[in-house]
Amino acid sequence: MLGHVQVDPRSRLRALLWPVSAEERCARDHVRHLIASGDVSCIIEGKDRYDNDVGVCFVGSIDLGRDLVKHGLAVADKQAPRYLAEEREARIAKRNLWAGQFTDPGEYRRGGLSSQRRN
Repeated sequence: MLGHVQVDPRSRLRALLWPVSAEERCARDHVRHLIASGDVSCIIEGKDRYDNDVGVCFVGSIDLGRDLVKHGLAVADKQAPRYLAEEREARIAKRNLWAGQFTDPGEYRRGGLSSQRRN
């Protein structure tokens, strides 16, 4: 079932984007800049395996996830490959994460810290 909710970006997004690295600070700052320009709304599309809401968030017509992936500030979810074209574009242009090598987050979580380097 699809739902539409208004999100208070000062609460939940702040928790989700707590900086750990330079890349995360860059992503956090990028999102802060976007959400300062308007209200955030989300379309809830379902639940993940942990029963968390899953969906797409927008500021106006800007899809926040798509924008982060397009700018090389996030990677596309391979289980729900909505943003693969944007990831490919960012990789070719060597934007942000793609400027060097890094361990794919999914691979890292599966214990493959050094087994899959992406660039």
